[in-house]
This record gives sequence, C-alpha cells and structure tokens, in this order.
Amino acid sequence: MYQYDQYDRQVVQDRVLQFSGQMARYLRGDIADLGSQPTTLIVQEFLNGLPGAVETILSTPAEAQRKAAHKLKGAASNFQLEQFSAV
Repeated sequence: MYQYDQYDRQVVQDRVLQFSGQMARYLRGDIADLGSQPTTLIVQEFLNGLPGAVETILSTPAEAQRKAAHKLKGAASNFQLEQFSAV
C-alpha cells in the first residue's frame, strides 16, 4: 500500500485551499435561497469535517480510504465542487 508522506499531505491541503474560493462563489446562490444562517451552519459542518476526512484518506486501510473519499466527494458535490469531486 502507498505510504503518504508530508508532500502528499501538503498537496491535499493546497487543493482544499484552492477550492475554498470556488465554494464561496457557488454559495452565493444558496445564501439567497436558504438564508445566511442555515447556509453558514451547513458550510461550517462541511469544513469542520474536512481535516478528519483527509486524515482518514491519508492514514487508513484501503477500504476505509475508499469510503471516506466517497463520502467527502459526495459532500463536495452538494456544494457543486465538481473539480474537487473529480479528484
């Protein structure tokens, strides 16, 4: 099994930062539809879960990695983060 190193972790962190701006652009429509408070809570929940999901993907056996990646990609697609979901 591939062993992730600090370089891999940095690549993942860089990608998360890269997609933060994309998320903000798409959220403008959600804020208009749902209001700012519900949208904020949903986004906070997604962002709070990112570090744990990334850590699971980087440090667990293959099946757990697959499940964590699937869950994260599904959550990202809810925010229309197509590029993030395609990774």
